[in-house]
Amino acid sequence: MREHEKKNLSKRDLIIVFMTMLLVAVTMPIFGDVGTQPPQNFEISSALETEHGLTLSDMIIKITSQEHVATFQLYDTVAAKELYEQLPLELELRNFRDAQWMFWPPERLNVTPQEAYHDGIRGELSYYEPWGNAFMLYRDFYARDQMHRLGINLTGIDEIANMSGSARVEIAESGQTQPTSETSNSEQLGKEESAMANERNILNSNDILTQTINFTLDGRVNMRTYIHTNGDGKRIAIIVLPGGAYGFLSAEESEPVALTFFEKGFSAFVLNYSVGDHSVYPNPLEDISKAIWEVRRNADDWGINPDAIVLMGFSAGSGIAAMSATQWNTPGLSERLGIPEDGIKPNAAVMGYGAASNSELLDTPGVYVPDILGKIARDRTPELDVVNYVGAHTPPLFIWHNRYDRLVPAINPIMMAEAMQKNELPYELHIFQEGHHGMSVGNNAPGKSLEGSEYPSVDLWVTLCENWLNSLFIQ
Repeated sequence: MREHEKKNLSKRDLIIVFMTMLLVAVTMPIFGDVGTQPPQNFEISSALETEHGLTLSDMIIKITSQEHVATFQLYDTVAAKELYEQLPLELELRNFRDAQWMFWPPERLNVTPQEAYHDGIRGELSYYEPWGNAFMLYRDFYARDQMHRLGINLTGIDEIANMSGSARVEIAESGQTQPTSETSNSEQLGKEESAMANERNILNSNDILTQTINFTLDGRVNMRTYIHTNGDGKRIAIIVLPGGAYGFLSAEESEPVALTFFEKGFSAFVLNYSVGDHSVYPNPLEDISKAIWEVRRNADDWGINPDAIVLMGFSAGSGIAAMSATQWNTPGLSERLGIPEDGIKPNAAVMGYGAASNSELLDTPGVYVPDILGKIARDRTPELDVVNYVGAHTPPLFIWHNRYDRLVPAINPIMMAEAMQKNELPYELHIFQEGHHGMSVGNNAPGKSLEGSEYPSVDLWVTLCENWLNSLFIQ
């Protein structure tokens, strides 16, 4: 049992730990010389300990990159065992959303539904089956049930962020690790579970209308509603557009955003727009246009101000939001959809760490281009160079970014603000000194306290945006 997990143990827990250690001591000789001996003398969690139904094993691995070392204790799962059996490995690391280092084992791992679990906490080792990659989190990155946890960090949690290039993944030798003094995963998990409980309370409330509206027959493009059902007056509507490199839709930039702003009095919607090969232009522009019209034509029934429909995009979603904001008046678009032209105009847009020009971003030296980049971006679609389409028709913009964003350089929000300035259009720009790409609303679910947040100043963008929206639409 790691030292930081012993502090809050009850007397009963201490007895269980003592008996478990005695059991392990007695049974250790059974291993003998059969196969690879499990590492000895590690301060690790008991093999009988479980978290969310997953039992921790005695398999310990070490990952080394650029002299930075982290060790992990694996779970007793099929996927973890298959990774362990492939070691040692020399692999290339790839960064994703400035939150994790990914690597691809040569043989894919088998993940069973019964063993699936992921809480997205810093220091976690997990596996994403659709891409076949394992990854180490150096920032919280919650992705709901899309990821599968392989193990927990024992040492070197602060070393993960500094890794780059190649890495050696191997079985840790005896005595190479001592437990980290970081807050325990169970304590962090407790905070996550509390936040999720609050989220469930909101969703189960009679004060919210949740439904899914399909825009395609197969339901691939759809919109989830989070509408206030109580109170008088007309509310501001926010249509959330999650990021995901136009190749997938990020869970942490979807419902957590909608519920965060719902709690602040806005009615919210999450649009699952066309991604991957389906993202070919003009599909995403048509998707968002249909969503705007759906909200506007139902404004009376939903208690929404039809002239206060706001797009809120993150990363790739920011590109879609800006595309609509700058190109809602594209000739033939409204006629093709059978919608009045003024019915698809957004009244404002929020751009979170998005690119002003996709083409220039792809040409920027050193910028990571993910393999899953959607077709609209791969094709260098001119309409995705949104800064070129800013004009008198563009609604007010709220633009926020992080100075040291490694995926979308901070010159992008400056380019967008400059275009708005030249056209004498209203906008608000915030570039935060700290932070990273993919921060979303600074929490994974509403109710999670931001006290002690890693970047408290960046978390303030939500309040700044709230004030900006209210100043635009509430007299």
